[in-house]
Amino acid sequence: EIVDWFNALRAARLQYLKMAFPELPEPELVPLITRNYLKQGFMEKTGPKQREPFKKRWFALDPQERRLLYYKNPLVRATAGPTAVHPQAEDAFEQGQVFLGSDEQGYQVYEDLPKGIRGNRWKAGITIVTPQRRFIFTCPSEKEQREWMESFRDVLSRPLTPLNLLSKMQGLSLRLRAQHQQRVATAAGDPLASQRTWWEGEVFTLALGAQQECPTVGSYQGL
Repeated sequence: EIVDWFNALRAARLQYLKMAFPELPEPELVPLITRNYLKQGFMEKTGPKQREPFKKRWFALDPQERRLLYYKNPLVRATAGPTAVHPQAEDAFEQGQVFLGSDEQGYQVYEDLPKGIRGNRWKAGITIVTPQRRFIFTCPSEKEQREWMESFRDVLSRPLTPLNLLSKMQGLSLRLRAQHQQRVATAAGDPLASQRTWWEGEVFTLALGAQQECPTVGSYQGL
């Protein structure tokens, strides 16, 4: 049953990409179906007020969609490729995400913590500055800090693609329904229902986005 849901999700995402980017041939869209992460690992993060306690989370950087996603637990490696992964059943949806624009749009990353802010055990800090707010993280070692910094700078140096613009505009709306359904199922005390509901919600939102919220590539070129 789980395999069937994986296949359904992949089919829905491919249809979504076809409608969003009609000029692109299918062979160019297929690699976008499964996420391949540039960097993964544990970091600690604080909240939007930057006075909240730092919490340990598993982070994954998706360079194609320019998103830093975070989960409670590490991701499970899939068989599709060496860096292809899928969420664990008990942590099927990310807890949050940060969209990373480009340097030209004012997105920046610093190898330090803002003045007056301290982490818990980990002292190697990273600050991501976006037009909306700052995101503050600490790494378990300076080596991890350097690797994350290199990965963030890599993504920030890349020009935005039409897919990135689409992802930025639709990312939250396409996930709200699935996230809500997962929480409802989890509250009902049925882990399998939680997993199943997440897949149903994700397929639904991808299909809905393809039908209602995906103009052609040319519509985004002036943004």
